[in-house]
Amino acid sequence: MHVSMKRSKADSTRFVEQDLQFHQTLFRISGNRVCNMMFTVVHQSVRKLMALTATLVDPEHTLALNQRIITAIRKAAPEEARQRMIQHLEDATGLLATTAAKQTETRLLSRLRKLGGGAGDSPAKSLFRSSPVPA
Repeated sequence: MHVSMKRSKADSTRFVEQDLQFHQTLFRISGNRVCNMMFTVVHQSVRKLMALTATLVDPEHTLALNQRIITAIRKAAPEEARQRMIQHLEDATGLLATTAAKQTETRLLSRLRKLGGGAGDSPAKSLFRSSPVPA
């Protein structure tokens, strides 16, 4: 599976599908029926999130995180594998949070520019200039 991911680095759609299969396999071999069923239910949402995070980092980043999980499993070190998976999920969460913050900032700046009017005016100057303070 990991080899297939390496081979598909240039094709982001295929890479995401391989990454999704990697995680689905992890859930299945974990023996945790609840996680496996949960993954089945949220499969499409996870695919969308993986597709987004794949645009934010180089494929090597994802491959390195997955390789750490594989290494821990091969060493028969379940606690290490669990920690590596947590690190991977925290990494993805951080990427998504950063992206959400940037999108919010972009929307806010766009709205401020619309309120600002003049092309050369900064949004803050326009807001303060157009709102006289009552005496």
